[in-house]
Amino acid sequence: IEKAYAQVQMLEKLAKMQGKPAADILPGDETLKVFVAPEFYFRGPKGAYDVNSIFVDGGQLNQLGDALEEITSDPKYTDWLFVCGTVLGYDKYESQEAGARYPTTKYENWNFAPIYQGGPAGGKWLAVKKYLSKIDYINAPEGEGVP
Repeated sequence: IEKAYAQVQMLEKLAKMQGKPAADILPGDETLKVFVAPEFYFRGPKGAYDVNSIFVDGGQLNQLGDALEEITSDPKYTDWLFVCGTVLGYDKYESQEAGARYPTTKYENWNFAPIYQGGPAGGKWLAVKKYLSKIDYINAPEGEGVP
C-alpha cells in the first residue's frame, strides 16, 4: 500500500499545481474544474488489488479510498471533480469443471475509476469499465488471469 500512498501524494501535488492556474483562469465556484489521472494509475503489488478489501477496515482499497477522500474533501476543491485514474482489482474464486477431480482457482478482473466530487460535502462514486480491451490485463484465458 506504500506505493499507492506515494501515488496519492503525487495526485495531490498535481492537483495543487493545476489548482492555482485553474483558479486563476476559471475563477468562481460556478465553473466546474475537472482533474483526470490516467487509466491504470493504481495497480496492486501483484498487478491488481483484491476487490473485497474495499469493504474491510484497513483493507488496501479501503485505505486507498480514505486517502483519496482526505485530499479531495478539502474545502478549496469544492468546485472540482476528480477522476482518479483507474484501479485494477480481482476477485478470486474456485471453479469445479465438469469431470475435473479438483476445483481450479480462477480470477474475475475489474477495472474501475474512483470519482470524487471535491469539498467537505462531496460525493464519491466508482465507475466500472464495461468493455475491456486486450491490453487491459495479462493475456490469459478467461478466468485464469492473475492478481
